[in-house]
Amino acid sequence: MPQTLLALLAIVLASFLALSQARSGQNTARRLEAADVQMLAADAALEHLAVLEQRPFDEGVKSAYISSIAGLTPVVNGAFVRIGGDPPGDDLDDAHNTSVTTARVVRSGQAGVQIRTDVTVAYVSEADGTTASLVPTRFKRVTITARALDASADPVVLTQLFACGSFCTW
Repeated sequence: MPQTLLALLAIVLASFLALSQARSGQNTARRLEAADVQMLAADAALEHLAVLEQRPFDEGVKSAYISSIAGLTPVVNGAFVRIGGDPPGDDLDDAHNTSVTTARVVRSGQAGVQIRTDVTVAYVSEADGTTASLVPTRFKRVTITARALDASADPVVLTQLFACGSFCTW
């Protein structure tokens, strides 16, 4: 009788350990897949940032030097105001509040994941480069947030500061 109880206890313990190991393996697989999705989101954000790095700082400095803040794109009610011959998509502020959704494959043979990339652009304080400014300054901060639409991983946020540089002569 004691041997039977001992054998039964050993079976229960072995079953518990096997179940615990299986659960741990599933959690590890889930975390690895989330990390893969997060890497794809980071890749999409970096690609988008590379495109934005090719754009000029502002429409006002695209082809000329400007000597006052008035030459930069104004902000009204938190939105950039395109004036005159400012075609869409040709400078940094045109990317403000845009979203792009791309399909990425996590692993070969698996279904793809949809990655949404959201962009915000804001003038920032010349003193610290982080505080949002309601008036134009020599600096714009671009923030790109990329996330999987199925929420299988944490979002990736990239921020880069762009300067008007030598085009702003004031």
